[in-house]
Amino acid sequence: MKVLILISCLYPHGAEYSCLRHILDSKKNYKTQFHVISILGGRLEKELLINDISCFILSKNLSVKGLYKMTKLIKQEQFDIIHSWMYHSNVLGSILSILTKKPLITSIRQALPSYKSLRLRTIIISFLDSILSRYKAKFITFNSISGLDDHTKKLIYNKRKCIYIPNQPYIIPFKKTNVKNYTSKEFISGEAIKILSLARDDVSKNLSYMISLIKETAKDLKASNKKIILNLYGDGMDSKKLKLKYISNLPENLLINFNDKSSEISGILLNHDIYISTSLWEGYPNSLITATTSGCIPICTDAGDSWKLLGDFTYKLSKNILIDKNILFKAISKSTSINRNDFSKDYIDFLKKLYKNSMNYNDLYRRATEN
Repeated sequence: MKVLILISCLYPHGAEYSCLRHILDSKKNYKTQFHVISILGGRLEKELLINDISCFILSKNLSVKGLYKMTKLIKQEQFDIIHSWMYHSNVLGSILSILTKKPLITSIRQALPSYKSLRLRTIIISFLDSILSRYKAKFITFNSISGLDDHTKKLIYNKRKCIYIPNQPYIIPFKKTNVKNYTSKEFISGEAIKILSLARDDVSKNLSYMISLIKETAKDLKASNKKIILNLYGDGMDSKKLKLKYISNLPENLLINFNDKSSEISGILLNHDIYISTSLWEGYPNSLITATTSGCIPICTDAGDSWKLLGDFTYKLSKNILIDKNILFKAISKSTSINRNDFSKDYIDFLKKLYKNSMNYNDLYRRATEN
């Protein structure tokens, strides 16, 4: 089967990585052929090309010649189905589906807690997508149940066409490793609990609450001589402005490091004790799931399907510091007493059972082309 994937960009974020994993898994296990058209470029273009997936970047070809090239490509390849990924590309997918008369599957990769969570332009595009998808899409897929509920209640997506297909998780089983310790010299001499978050300074990630919570927890632990290291990794997280905003008045037993996004995710996770997420909403908690498979104790808010996908393995934040300090104390205590290898194995087994009967996109491709 030949599939045309349309995606809004190829930046190395959660939704884009999920698309890449889906393409590579389907190519390997189902022998599906893919071609990607992305509205914007990004670093993942290299990953696609390395794996022999041809890629057309629309923003680099905004000319009569470029659009002709794209049209010629679509006609020559004779794709069986169009699969679009995120609002903007869903609209493009509907237009191409009308022009080519090929079946269309659209995908939405985020929750919609309120209209305030989106830019005005994105709200307009999402409304347009909801209208077009009612008439053109065979199926509208969501990677979270909360996202599906949000969009069918707050926009006019056709619930009968909506299907929940969770992301294929990125699993990093616990194993002893010789990679460097992600600490700082002044803390190496004493025992420190290492807490990690992969995030960015965005309203949805609720970073100010996370840092306030860890500050207050560190103050309460000071008497017991326990130290905390909080390492934050993400796009733009190493900026001086961000450090000045959050690092003032830290208790002396707390160290916070702001780091840019890293490719050493396995080593970083395996050298931390706890993974924290204070998100207000999530499309799908990729990093939380990956962190838990590595044996990190997860602590998180009920954003997206987080609590459902982590089950009893997570410590649940209420977004009230007085309550959440006690939750964090319990997570710290747990992290010092568990057999991390067993914890990792148990969670991976839980995840496999959770995913056992879930539908995948290849089943959907078959259904869409048969109808």
